[in-house]
Amino acid sequence: MADHSNSQNHENKDTSYIKEKIVKKPRSKWFYVRRFFFFLILAVIFGSAAGAAFAVVRGCVEQMTPAPEEPTEGFTLARDEQPTEAETTESVTAAPETTEAETMPTETQAEEEKNLEEHISDAVREAMEGMTLNQSDMLKLERLRSGVFRQISNAFVELIVTHQSERDWFDQTVENTGSTFGVVVQMTDTQISMLTDSAMLEGADSLTAVIGENEYPAEIREQDSLTGITLVTVSVEEQNAYPTSINVAELGNSYSVQLGDMVIAAGSPMGFPNSVSYGYISYINKDISVIDGYQTICYTDMDAVENSGGVLLNMQGQIIGWITEENKSSTLSDRTAAIGISDLKYIIEDLLAGRSTAYLGVKGLEVDYTEAAERGVTTGFYVTEVVQGSPAYGIGIQPSDIIVQIGAQEILGSGDFQKAMDAVEAGTGVPVIVSRRNALGEYQEETMEITFTGR
Repeated sequence: MADHSNSQNHENKDTSYIKEKIVKKPRSKWFYVRRFFFFLILAVIFGSAAGAAFAVVRGCVEQMTPAPEEPTEGFTLARDEQPTEAETTESVTAAPETTEAETMPTETQAEEEKNLEEHISDAVREAMEGMTLNQSDMLKLERLRSGVFRQISNAFVELIVTHQSERDWFDQTVENTGSTFGVVVQMTDTQISMLTDSAMLEGADSLTAVIGENEYPAEIREQDSLTGITLVTVSVEEQNAYPTSINVAELGNSYSVQLGDMVIAAGSPMGFPNSVSYGYISYINKDISVIDGYQTICYTDMDAVENSGGVLLNMQGQIIGWITEENKSSTLSDRTAAIGISDLKYIIEDLLAGRSTAYLGVKGLEVDYTEAAERGVTTGFYVTEVVQGSPAYGIGIQPSDIIVQIGAQEILGSGDFQKAMDAVEAGTGVPVIVSRRNALGEYQEETMEITFTGR
């Protein structure tokens, strides 16, 4: 009994045990340094492997996939807006806004305006009379003009044109060479595009561009038969052979040209390439009716030379005109003249994009609301001449017809006809609405489907 009691008491007695907690040894800073470099090495190894794999895969894909062609059809040139008479008046007079009652001037207002004009004229005359240019001023002026040309001179190149004639008495082919100008208007990584005159290139067997001290084979790409402008390109296959001493000429805004502006004639103004001449704008003939549009001719005080060509530059070195002998006034035939470049931008855009400019074959004038009311006709493009053999001639358009709409473009006023022609692509059929006077003297509209050809 005693033993049993003792064992029971022993079981009821609290028993304590020794509890130990194992604490990890603190890690030294070298442990973290070694861990950092371990993961850094792994990252470099895996990154290099991934980069190598990407390079191999990319190379294979590039070999299997043809290189994309450079965009051409999407190329566009910004158009210049021709200022209206109202805008021109505003820019000169800066007249404040007036109410309807104020638009009817009284006799007192008219007299005040007349006195103001006389005062301004006297002030300008006195200022001009008191202004003298000495030899130093003239020298500065010449340096200014020559400095402008030097900055843009590398945009002009010489084109050597070769014609192979018939064989001579010794049965050998005779080669005749000539030269003309080219003005660079666009450069890509592999191609130089320049404009030149079509006259010198007619019947050419080969063409060479002299850029700096090197010669490059050139190719005639596109031509516009109405303006005589030709696009010539030089392909440069190797990057290290690409000429570095060459500039691109910027196309300016000929609508901003004013009488008395200093200009530079460059290209072949003296009848041979790499020639230059200086002068002033002496006369501007606006809105000359030509086939399928209008042109502005800017005349200079420079003498016109036989076989001359080239461009007019302003004092910013921008092209503002294309020298021409076409559509010049008979009384100014001895003056160097140029077509305003703003009237040619849509043609140059088509040439650079590798497409033909749409051709209709009509001459005429635009009739706005005011003229239509005065003459008792409808608004639109009044046809005065139809070119024989043109799309307009073939479809039956006649002089005195009024073209009121081409495609989606209505012709309501100045510039609408040119916008309509600019929107048409050569080779496409476009509905044209023509208004024609009937036997009773009334105008009736007729829709014609015309396929516009290329120029």
